[in-house]
Amino acid sequence: MKYVILDEFMPVLFSSAILHSRMNNLDDNCRVTSAGFVKVVRTSEGFEVTCYGESQSLGLGPGPNDADLIRQLLETVT
Repeated sequence: MKYVILDEFMPVLFSSAILHSRMNNLDDNCRVTSAGFVKVVRTSEGFEVTCYGESQSLGLGPGPNDADLIRQLLETVT
């Protein structure tokens, strides 16, 4: 699975079949601040989230808080 972080706080998760650069035009008011690939494992305690790799189409990699932002999103929607 791929992801981008918009404006340093909003994660967007999407299929590996979609280029990261397609997410760069979601909203004229938002900008992609980090991007990469994500592995999510559900455990009895919540979610283990690992961000890795980089987006070649955007020239961006994971930010230091990306895993925490994605974990918070997942805990909110499940």
